[in-house]
Amino acid sequence: MNKRRLAPAAGLITLALVSTGCSGGVVSGSADKQTLTVALYTPKSSSLSQTVAWWTDAVTEATDGAVAFNLNYDGSLLAADDTLQGVGEGRADMGLVAGIYYESQLPLTSISGVPYLVEDPRAAMLAFAELSESSDTFAHEYASNNVMPLFFLPARDALLGSSDAMIESVEDLRGRSIRAAGTFSTTLAAVGANPVSIVFNELYEALDRGVVDSYSGILLDSVDTAGLYEVADYVSNPRQGLLTTYPVALNADLWEGLSDEVKTVMTDKAALAVERYFTFEEEAYAVACDSIESSGGEVYMWSDDAVDAWAEKLGDTVLDSWRDRVGDAAEEFEDSYRAALADAEGEAPENGVQLCADRF
Repeated sequence: MNKRRLAPAAGLITLALVSTGCSGGVVSGSADKQTLTVALYTPKSSSLSQTVAWWTDAVTEATDGAVAFNLNYDGSLLAADDTLQGVGEGRADMGLVAGIYYESQLPLTSISGVPYLVEDPRAAMLAFAELSESSDTFAHEYASNNVMPLFFLPARDALLGSSDAMIESVEDLRGRSIRAAGTFSTTLAAVGANPVSIVFNELYEALDRGVVDSYSGILLDSVDTAGLYEVADYVSNPRQGLLTTYPVALNADLWEGLSDEVKTVMTDKAALAVERYFTFEEEAYAVACDSIESSGGEVYMWSDDAVDAWAEKLGDTVLDSWRDRVGDAAEEFEDSYRAALADAEGEAPENGVQLCADRF
Protein backbone atom coordinates (compact mmCIF):
# COMPACT_ATOMS: atom_id res chain seq x y z
CA MET A 1 0.00 0.00 0.00
CA ASN A 2 1.25 3.50 -0.84
CA LYS A 3 2.05 5.61 2.15
CA ARG A 4 0.32 8.96 2.42
CA ARG A 5 3.30 11.00 3.53
CA LEU A 6 5.36 11.96 0.53
CA ALA A 7 8.37 14.18 0.08
CA PRO A 8 7.39 17.80 -0.67
CA ALA A 9 7.25 18.48 -4.38
CA ALA A 10 9.50 21.02 -6.01
CA GLY A 11 8.39 23.38 -8.79
CA LEU A 12 4.96 23.65 -10.35
CA ILE A 13 2.29 21.00 -9.93
CA THR A 14 1.31 19.50 -13.26
CA LEU A 15 -1.78 17.39 -13.69
CA ALA A 16 -3.56 15.20 -16.18
CA LEU A 17 -6.98 13.58 -16.08
CA VAL A 18 -8.00 9.99 -16.42
CA SER A 19 -11.62 8.90 -16.16
CA THR A 20 -12.20 6.89 -12.97
CA GLY A 21 -15.17 6.71 -10.63
CA CYS A 22 -17.48 9.66 -10.44
CA SER A 23 -15.17 12.42 -11.65
CA GLY A 24 -11.88 10.95 -12.70
CA GLY A 25 -8.43 10.82 -11.23
CA VAL A 26 -5.51 13.20 -11.54
CA VAL A 27 -2.01 12.09 -12.59
CA SER A 28 1.13 13.89 -13.69
CA GLY A 29 1.29 15.35 -17.15
CA SER A 30 -1.19 18.19 -17.87
CA ALA A 31 -2.49 21.44 -16.44
CA ASP A 32 -6.18 20.64 -16.93
CA LYS A 33 -8.54 21.32 -14.06
CA GLN A 34 -10.25 18.47 -12.22
CA THR A 35 -13.33 18.89 -10.00
CA LEU A 36 -13.96 16.22 -7.38
CA THR A 37 -17.38 15.58 -5.83
CA VAL A 38 -17.64 15.61 -2.03
CA ALA A 39 -20.53 14.03 -0.10
CA LEU A 40 -21.39 15.60 3.27
CA TYR A 41 -24.44 14.52 5.21
CA THR A 42 -24.01 17.47 7.57
CA PRO A 43 -25.31 21.03 6.98
CA LYS A 44 -23.00 23.60 5.43
CA SER A 45 -22.77 25.56 8.68
CA SER A 46 -21.68 22.60 10.84
CA SER A 47 -18.12 22.53 12.18
CA LEU A 48 -17.52 19.26 10.34
CA SER A 49 -18.63 20.67 6.99
CA GLN A 50 -16.69 23.88 7.55
CA THR A 51 -13.50 21.91 8.20
CA VAL A 52 -13.88 19.85 5.03
CA ALA A 53 -14.63 23.03 3.07
CA TRP A 54 -11.52 24.69 4.53
CA TRP A 55 -9.42 21.71 3.43
CA THR A 56 -10.85 21.72 -0.10
CA ASP A 57 -10.22 25.47 -0.42
CA ALA A 58 -6.66 25.01 0.82
CA VAL A 59 -5.98 22.24 -1.72
CA THR A 60 -7.50 24.25 -4.56
CA GLU A 61 -5.37 27.28 -3.66
CA ALA A 62 -2.19 25.21 -3.30
CA THR A 63 -2.72 23.62 -6.72
CA ASP A 64 -3.48 26.97 -8.37
CA GLY A 65 -6.99 25.76 -9.12
CA ALA A 66 -5.90 22.56 -10.87
CA VAL A 67 -7.85 20.53 -8.28
CA ALA A 68 -11.27 21.87 -7.30
CA PHE A 69 -14.19 20.41 -5.39
CA ASN A 70 -17.97 20.34 -5.59
CA LEU A 71 -19.36 20.05 -2.06
CA ASN A 72 -22.81 18.52 -1.55
CA TYR A 73 -24.37 19.10 1.88
CA ASP A 74 -27.28 17.71 3.94
CA GLY A 75 -27.03 14.21 2.49
CA SER A 76 -28.10 15.48 -0.92
CA LEU A 77 -25.60 13.21 -2.69
CA LEU A 78 -25.11 10.35 -0.22
CA ALA A 79 -26.95 9.65 3.03
CA ALA A 80 -25.05 9.30 6.30
CA ASP A 81 -25.35 5.51 6.21
CA ASP A 82 -24.38 5.24 2.52
CA THR A 83 -21.27 7.43 2.35
CA LEU A 84 -18.62 4.76 2.88
CA GLN A 85 -20.07 2.53 0.18
CA GLY A 86 -20.80 5.46 -2.10
CA VAL A 87 -17.25 6.77 -2.03
CA GLY A 88 -15.80 3.28 -2.39
CA GLU A 89 -17.99 2.64 -5.43
CA GLY A 90 -17.20 6.01 -7.00
CA ARG A 91 -20.66 7.54 -6.65
CA ALA A 92 -18.78 10.37 -4.95
CA ASP A 93 -15.06 11.03 -5.04
CA MET A 94 -14.79 11.91 -1.37
CA GLY A 95 -16.97 11.97 1.71
CA LEU A 96 -17.39 12.55 5.42
CA VAL A 97 -17.80 9.04 6.82
CA ALA A 98 -19.69 8.82 10.11
CA GLY A 99 -17.92 5.90 11.74
CA ILE A 100 -20.88 5.15 14.01
CA TYR A 101 -22.81 3.75 11.03
CA TYR A 102 -19.97 1.47 9.91
CA GLU A 103 -18.85 -0.50 12.93
CA SER A 104 -18.96 -3.73 10.92
CA GLN A 105 -17.02 -2.35 7.93
CA LEU A 106 -14.60 -0.32 10.10
CA PRO A 107 -14.30 -2.40 13.28
CA LEU A 108 -10.88 -1.09 14.34
CA THR A 109 -11.97 2.50 13.88
CA SER A 110 -15.01 1.82 16.06
CA ILE A 111 -12.80 1.74 19.15
CA SER A 112 -13.44 5.49 19.13
CA GLY A 113 -16.98 4.71 20.30
CA VAL A 114 -15.88 3.00 23.51
CA PRO A 115 -16.98 5.37 26.30
CA TYR A 116 -14.62 6.86 28.88
CA LEU A 117 -11.55 5.87 26.85
CA VAL A 118 -10.60 9.31 25.49
CA GLU A 119 -10.46 12.68 27.23
CA ASP A 120 -8.50 14.59 24.58
CA PRO A 121 -10.28 14.46 21.20
CA ARG A 122 -7.33 16.02 19.37
CA ALA A 123 -5.04 13.27 20.64
CA ALA A 124 -7.45 10.61 19.39
CA MET A 125 -7.57 12.09 15.89
CA LEU A 126 -3.79 12.35 15.76
CA ALA A 127 -3.56 8.76 16.96
CA PHE A 128 -5.80 7.56 14.11
CA ALA A 129 -3.75 9.55 11.61
CA GLU A 130 -0.54 7.97 12.91
CA LEU A 131 -2.03 4.47 12.82
CA SER A 132 -3.24 4.95 9.26
CA GLU A 133 0.44 5.36 8.39
CA SER A 134 2.03 2.76 10.65
CA SER A 135 -0.49 -0.06 10.99
CA ASP A 136 -1.00 -2.32 7.99
CA THR A 137 -4.06 -3.82 9.68
CA PHE A 138 -5.66 -0.40 10.12
CA ALA A 139 -4.76 0.63 6.57
CA HIS A 140 -6.30 -2.59 5.23
CA GLU A 141 -9.58 -1.76 6.94
CA TYR A 142 -9.98 1.21 4.61
CA ALA A 143 -8.40 -0.41 1.56
CA SER A 144 -10.94 -3.24 1.80
CA ASN A 145 -13.67 -0.61 1.40
CA ASN A 146 -11.78 1.01 -1.51
CA VAL A 147 -11.28 4.32 0.31
CA MET A 148 -8.27 6.28 1.52
CA PRO A 149 -8.62 8.20 4.81
CA LEU A 150 -7.13 11.67 4.46
CA PHE A 151 -7.79 12.88 7.99
CA PHE A 152 -10.02 12.16 10.98
CA LEU A 153 -12.44 14.47 12.79
CA PRO A 154 -13.93 13.86 16.25
CA ALA A 155 -17.47 13.48 17.50
CA ARG A 156 -16.88 14.45 21.09
CA ASP A 157 -19.43 15.34 23.73
CA ALA A 158 -22.11 12.97 22.47
CA LEU A 159 -25.18 14.70 23.86
CA LEU A 160 -28.55 13.58 25.09
CA GLY A 161 -31.69 15.53 24.26
CA SER A 162 -35.31 15.21 25.31
CA SER A 163 -38.64 16.89 24.75
CA ASP A 164 -40.15 16.61 28.22
CA ALA A 165 -37.49 16.90 30.93
CA MET A 166 -33.74 17.14 31.42
CA ILE A 167 -31.88 13.82 31.39
CA GLU A 168 -29.49 14.08 34.35
CA SER A 169 -28.80 10.47 35.35
CA VAL A 170 -29.18 6.83 34.37
CA GLU A 171 -32.48 6.79 36.24
CA ASP A 172 -33.81 9.39 33.80
CA LEU A 173 -32.93 7.13 30.85
CA ARG A 174 -34.87 4.08 31.95
CA GLY A 175 -37.84 3.36 29.71
CA ARG A 176 -37.11 6.17 27.29
CA SER A 177 -37.52 5.64 23.56
CA ILE A 178 -34.31 7.26 22.41
CA ARG A 179 -32.61 7.62 19.05
CA ALA A 180 -29.26 5.87 19.02
CA ALA A 181 -26.71 4.49 16.59
CA GLY A 182 -23.76 2.15 16.84
CA THR A 183 -22.08 1.54 20.17
CA PHE A 184 -24.22 4.10 21.95
CA SER A 185 -27.16 1.72 21.56
CA THR A 186 -25.33 -0.71 23.85
CA THR A 187 -24.59 1.94 26.45
CA LEU A 188 -28.27 2.96 26.53
CA ALA A 189 -29.68 -0.55 26.65
CA ALA A 190 -27.41 -1.29 29.61
CA VAL A 191 -29.30 1.26 31.72
CA GLY A 192 -32.81 0.32 30.63
CA ALA A 193 -33.42 2.73 27.75
CA ASN A 194 -35.00 1.63 24.47
CA PRO A 195 -32.62 2.59 21.65
CA VAL A 196 -34.17 3.22 18.24
CA SER A 197 -32.07 3.34 15.06
CA ILE A 198 -32.72 6.60 13.20
CA VAL A 199 -30.24 8.29 10.86
CA PHE A 200 -29.36 11.90 11.58
CA ASN A 201 -31.20 13.38 8.59
CA GLU A 202 -34.48 11.83 9.78
CA LEU A 203 -34.17 12.72 13.47
CA TYR A 204 -36.05 16.04 13.52
CA GLU A 205 -39.16 14.48 12.00
CA ALA A 206 -38.95 11.48 14.32
CA LEU A 207 -38.88 13.76 17.37
CA ASP A 208 -41.60 16.01 15.98
CA ARG A 209 -43.92 13.06 15.31
CA GLY A 210 -43.18 11.38 18.64
CA VAL A 211 -41.52 8.30 17.12
CA VAL A 212 -38.91 8.87 19.85
CA ASP A 213 -39.00 11.21 22.84
CA SER A 214 -35.25 11.64 23.12
CA TYR A 215 -31.99 11.42 21.20
CA SER A 216 -28.39 10.48 21.87
CA GLY A 217 -25.09 10.91 20.10
CA ILE A 218 -25.59 14.43 18.73
CA LEU A 219 -23.01 17.25 18.72
CA LEU A 220 -23.96 20.66 20.08
CA ASP A 221 -23.69 22.47 16.76
CA SER A 222 -25.89 19.82 15.15
CA VAL A 223 -28.56 20.59 17.75
CA ASP A 224 -28.59 24.05 16.19
CA THR A 225 -28.09 23.33 12.49
CA ALA A 226 -30.75 20.61 12.49
CA GLY A 227 -33.10 22.70 14.63
CA LEU A 228 -33.39 19.93 17.22
CA TYR A 229 -33.84 22.45 20.03
CA GLU A 230 -37.25 23.21 18.52
CA VAL A 231 -38.51 19.68 19.24
CA ALA A 232 -36.25 18.67 22.15
CA ASP A 233 -35.04 21.67 24.10
CA TYR A 234 -33.46 19.84 27.04
CA VAL A 235 -29.82 19.02 26.26
CA SER A 236 -27.34 17.28 28.55
CA ASN A 237 -23.80 15.96 28.33
CA PRO A 238 -23.21 12.56 30.00
CA ARG A 239 -19.45 13.12 29.62
CA GLN A 240 -18.51 9.78 28.08
CA GLY A 241 -15.85 11.17 25.78
CA LEU A 242 -15.84 10.43 22.06
CA LEU A 243 -18.92 9.04 20.37
CA THR A 244 -17.15 8.14 17.14
CA THR A 245 -14.75 9.50 14.56
CA TYR A 246 -15.37 10.87 11.09
CA PRO A 247 -12.78 9.71 8.55
CA VAL A 248 -12.68 12.12 5.62
CA ALA A 249 -12.02 9.63 2.86
CA LEU A 250 -11.20 9.65 -0.85
CA ASN A 251 -12.00 6.91 -3.36
CA ALA A 252 -8.90 4.67 -3.37
CA ASP A 253 -8.79 4.24 -7.15
CA LEU A 254 -8.84 7.99 -7.57
CA TRP A 255 -6.10 8.36 -4.92
CA GLU A 256 -3.87 5.93 -6.78
CA GLY A 257 -4.29 8.03 -9.93
CA LEU A 258 -3.18 11.26 -8.30
CA SER A 259 0.27 12.64 -8.93
CA ASP A 260 2.74 12.57 -6.07
CA GLU A 261 2.61 16.37 -6.04
CA VAL A 262 -1.13 16.46 -5.46
CA LYS A 263 -0.95 13.73 -2.83
CA THR A 264 1.60 15.83 -0.97
CA VAL A 265 -0.62 18.90 -1.09
CA MET A 266 -3.63 16.94 0.14
CA THR A 267 -1.79 15.31 3.03
CA ASP A 268 -0.01 18.51 4.05
CA LYS A 269 -3.34 20.34 4.28
CA ALA A 270 -4.93 17.35 6.02
CA ALA A 271 -2.37 17.67 8.80
CA LEU A 272 -3.70 21.18 9.46
CA ALA A 273 -7.39 20.35 9.17
CA VAL A 274 -7.80 18.88 12.67
CA GLU A 275 -6.55 22.09 14.28
CA ARG A 276 -8.90 24.10 12.10
CA TYR A 277 -11.78 21.89 13.22
CA PHE A 278 -11.50 22.97 16.84
CA THR A 279 -11.63 26.63 15.80
CA PHE A 280 -14.80 25.99 13.82
CA GLU A 281 -16.22 23.89 16.66
CA GLU A 282 -15.71 26.67 19.22
CA GLU A 283 -17.48 29.18 16.99
CA ALA A 284 -20.33 26.83 16.07
CA TYR A 285 -20.90 25.75 19.67
CA ALA A 286 -21.25 29.37 20.76
CA VAL A 287 -23.85 29.99 18.04
CA ALA A 288 -25.71 26.81 19.00
CA CYS A 289 -25.76 27.82 22.64
CA ASP A 290 -27.26 31.18 21.65
CA SER A 291 -30.03 29.40 19.75
CA ILE A 292 -30.84 27.05 22.63
CA GLU A 293 -30.80 29.84 25.19
CA SER A 294 -32.98 32.20 23.14
CA SER A 295 -35.53 29.42 22.56
CA GLY A 296 -35.91 28.78 26.28
CA GLY A 297 -33.95 25.54 26.25
CA GLU A 298 -31.18 24.46 28.59
CA VAL A 299 -27.82 22.68 28.52
CA TYR A 300 -26.66 20.62 31.50
CA MET A 301 -23.43 18.77 32.37
CA TRP A 302 -23.82 15.51 34.28
CA SER A 303 -22.40 15.45 37.79
CA ASP A 304 -19.40 13.30 38.66
CA ASP A 305 -21.64 10.92 40.61
CA ALA A 306 -23.98 10.48 37.64
CA VAL A 307 -21.05 9.85 35.30
CA ASP A 308 -19.57 7.30 37.68
CA ALA A 309 -22.91 5.51 38.02
CA TRP A 310 -23.22 4.96 34.25
CA ALA A 311 -19.56 3.96 33.97
CA GLU A 312 -19.97 1.43 36.79
CA LYS A 313 -23.11 0.02 35.18
CA LEU A 314 -21.28 -0.48 31.87
CA GLY A 315 -18.01 -1.82 33.22
CA ASP A 316 -16.04 -3.30 30.31
CA THR A 317 -19.17 -4.34 28.41
CA VAL A 318 -18.62 -2.05 25.45
CA LEU A 319 -14.87 -2.60 25.28
CA ASP A 320 -15.32 -6.37 25.45
CA SER A 321 -17.95 -6.17 22.72
CA TRP A 322 -15.48 -4.25 20.55
CA ARG A 323 -12.79 -6.87 21.22
CA ASP A 324 -15.17 -9.66 20.23
CA ARG A 325 -16.17 -7.85 17.05
CA VAL A 326 -12.56 -7.25 16.00
CA GLY A 327 -11.31 -10.72 16.91
CA ASP A 328 -7.64 -11.69 16.78
CA ALA A 329 -6.48 -8.22 15.76
CA ALA A 330 -8.02 -6.53 18.80
CA GLU A 331 -5.24 -6.88 21.37
CA GLU A 332 -2.43 -5.60 19.15
CA PHE A 333 -4.50 -2.73 17.77
CA GLU A 334 -5.79 -1.67 21.19
CA ASP A 335 -2.24 -1.54 22.50
CA SER A 336 -1.15 0.50 19.47
CA TYR A 337 -4.09 2.87 19.83
CA ARG A 338 -3.49 3.46 23.53
CA ALA A 339 0.21 4.07 22.89
CA ALA A 340 -0.54 6.50 20.06
CA LEU A 341 -3.05 8.30 22.30
CA ALA A 342 -0.44 8.68 25.03
CA ASP A 343 2.11 10.02 22.55
CA ALA A 344 -0.35 12.58 21.17
CA GLU A 345 -1.83 13.79 24.45
CA GLY A 346 -1.50 17.45 25.23
CA GLU A 347 -3.74 20.22 26.45
CA ALA A 348 -7.22 19.22 25.35
CA PRO A 349 -9.23 21.80 23.39
CA GLU A 350 -11.65 23.79 25.53
CA ASN A 351 -14.99 22.10 26.03
CA GLY A 352 -17.64 24.23 24.34
CA VAL A 353 -20.50 22.28 25.92
CA GLN A 354 -19.18 23.12 29.37
CA LEU A 355 -18.93 26.79 28.40
CA CYS A 356 -22.52 26.66 27.21
CA ALA A 357 -23.79 24.86 30.32
CA ASP A 358 -22.15 27.54 32.47
CA ARG A 359 -24.70 30.04 31.10
CA PHE A 360 -27.61 28.24 32.73
